[in-house]
Amino acid sequence: RTAFWYRHKKIIHCPWYRHGVCVFGIENLQYLSERKSLVANKPYPAFDYAIVDCMHELLFNRTHLDQVDHNLDLQFYRSLENVRYHKNLLNPNPDYKLRCPPRHEVSIL
Repeated sequence: RTAFWYRHKKIIHCPWYRHGVCVFGIENLQYLSERKSLVANKPYPAFDYAIVDCMHELLFNRTHLDQVDHNLDLQFYRSLENVRYHKNLLNPNPDYKLRCPPRHEVSIL
């Protein structure tokens, strides 16, 4: 999921922060629609319902109407640590090592 913390405020315009995380508004729709992430954290309906509605429509159109504006990079999702972890829970591999990078090494998606 895409999330922007207060410390990333120079990267994207953020209209409001809640618990240190950017609350996305409709002005962020184009940026969010171009991300690899399927989910944005955090839209807040009471703040700007339009972003919630538009993101819902975007995901619906991509899923059910085949309106794909960029290809879904399955390898990107397969390589996410939480995906690898849950895959290993279903089919345990003794060679699996959980990767927990220090916070400063986590990249912005």
